[in-house]
Amino acid sequence: MTDRATLAARLQDGSLAGRWVLSPDRTTVAFQSTSLWGLVKVTGRFTGVQGEGKVDPSGAISGRLDIDAASVDTGTARRDTHLKSTDFFDAASNNHITFLATDVTVKDDNRLYVSGELTIAGQSHPYSLDVTVADIDETGVTLAASSVIDRSQWGIAWTKMGMTKMDTGVDIRARFTRA
Repeated sequence: MTDRATLAARLQDGSLAGRWVLSPDRTTVAFQSTSLWGLVKVTGRFTGVQGEGKVDPSGAISGRLDIDAASVDTGTARRDTHLKSTDFFDAASNNHITFLATDVTVKDDNRLYVSGELTIAGQSHPYSLDVTVADIDETGVTLAASSVIDRSQWGIAWTKMGMTKMDTGVDIRARFTRA
């Protein structure tokens, strides 16, 4: 963190209170998975991301991250088309992958525990993850998180002869600025 004041202190003194908006050009949502019995790594990203957050005067935090499911990009057009299909994201019917952060707990000076609801392919389930405050200064805050999602919990169980693992690693680096 670049600012000497701790996150907890800034939440408590109200200096972070207000509405925050995601900066899509300074945000990345990347993923990695394996196929062919774990021998081939598949990486990709989502290029369409929007979001916002709110910090109330008491320091309570909530937020929303919307990922355009059709913006998936693995560098292979055929794979991207398959990921957008009903076998995976069903992007035609379920335009967004959405995370609603409803409960945020400050763990220490630069870490948060975020709980909420994750919606993928039209199915919503509770989801929690650890988030690191990678940078905070007068212009905004950058949050970073890495998590593993078992896609079968959201009804995405497509696999070709058991060659594709259900676990998908997701890395997010999100920059928020004051609205």
